[in-house]
Amino acid sequence: MYQEWSKLSPEEKREERFRRYISTEGREFVSPEARKAYQERVNRFCNAVKMQTSDRVPIITPDISLDMAGVKFHTAMYDYDEFRRAYRNSIYNFDTDMFVCGYVPSGKVYDLLDTKEYLWPGHGLDLDCPGIQYLDKEYMTADEYDELIKSPNDFLWNKYIARLVGSFAPLTQFYDLTGVIGDIAPSATIMMKLSPAVLSTFQTLIDAAKENWEWLKAPMEVNMEAEKAGFPVWKMVAPGGVAPFDDIGNCMRGTRGILIDMYRQPDKLLEAMEFIANMRIERMKRFSAFFTDYPFSSMALHKGGDAFMSDKQFATFYWPPLKKILLALINEGFVPFIFAEGCFNTRLEHFMELPKGSVVWWFESTDMVRAKKILGNTACIAGGITNPMIALSQPQDIKEKCRELIEVCGKDGGFILASGGLGNIDKGKQENVRAMIEAVKEYCP
Repeated sequence: MYQEWSKLSPEEKREERFRRYISTEGREFVSPEARKAYQERVNRFCNAVKMQTSDRVPIITPDISLDMAGVKFHTAMYDYDEFRRAYRNSIYNFDTDMFVCGYVPSGKVYDLLDTKEYLWPGHGLDLDCPGIQYLDKEYMTADEYDELIKSPNDFLWNKYIARLVGSFAPLTQFYDLTGVIGDIAPSATIMMKLSPAVLSTFQTLIDAAKENWEWLKAPMEVNMEAEKAGFPVWKMVAPGGVAPFDDIGNCMRGTRGILIDMYRQPDKLLEAMEFIANMRIERMKRFSAFFTDYPFSSMALHKGGDAFMSDKQFATFYWPPLKKILLALINEGFVPFIFAEGCFNTRLEHFMELPKGSVVWWFESTDMVRAKKILGNTACIAGGITNPMIALSQPQDIKEKCRELIEVCGKDGGFILASGGLGNIDKGKQENVRAMIEAVKEYCP
């Protein structure tokens, strides 16, 4: 399979992904009408990516499933049946073009692993908080870049993972097996490393893995039901990972750390990002041929927005390693579906450097008219209705905004009407979601 796949051109690979995405072969549907609706919806997205028009603009509605079902985020984290109930309910409430089963992590897994990088309801956050909170800290020190680049496995096992997940700490005693080199009884040496603390950790990991599979059943079952009902499903397929700058700035050095590194050791930062980009690309190439029934590669951009760095810094630090990954994904036939968090008004010209019709730029708060003007002949854009609008606006205001977007951004294709993100919206109004759906049916020619 892999050898056959490798002989295809990037365009042929993408078309094959589209063909399998549109095909209903091997898929189960509740009715012939659901089958037909699935193909119509998928075609809208494929045409939008190709900068072509369809019967109407495709739409991705915001996620208000938990609030609509009266389920708190904390409850959904610990009660998987309540999670199922909330998202199953939303399948049949909105005639959207893509079903998004929101990301709600398992609180039970977090508890078992002693997760340290997040706060969540009941663990550092109020029980009524509608989400989790990442703790922006230095999980990698300024002098550890060489360890990351030269011995990534040693660094990850011996230092990094234990800083994020408390239950992994004892494994640092077990991972270093260099002592068995030349040992006449290596098995005995290894057994000596299996201390009670290490054995306890292994048991914790087994318990957490079992619990994680129980949690995974919930979104998998909901997604399966949604597809049977005729809705394409958003999948968190991310072979390209995230932007290397965000890898380091979010998860390793922290915001303060990476800002300092941009000035004190820029060359080391650039070297690390190049290493991460190459590592991601190699991994993606190995598995590319096994993910051929879904064309999109989801990705979120965090620290590349206008408010975080200058355009010169963006062009130096953020864009080159990200562009390298995006081009590699495109060469494997993937369509990067990139959620640009925050405002990217001054970055749009950079995005023109990618091949036409190869990506989808999903903007949170970027000026959509400006995005259409600059990218209208290059890339599909998505967004336009921010999450605060869903929570605070009136339906007529939503419809009017949708009309403007459809007339300007939807002209000649290449536009997906969407909310400002995939996350659950607290206090989102059902009537505003319905107003979005009514608008695409009413205002599209």
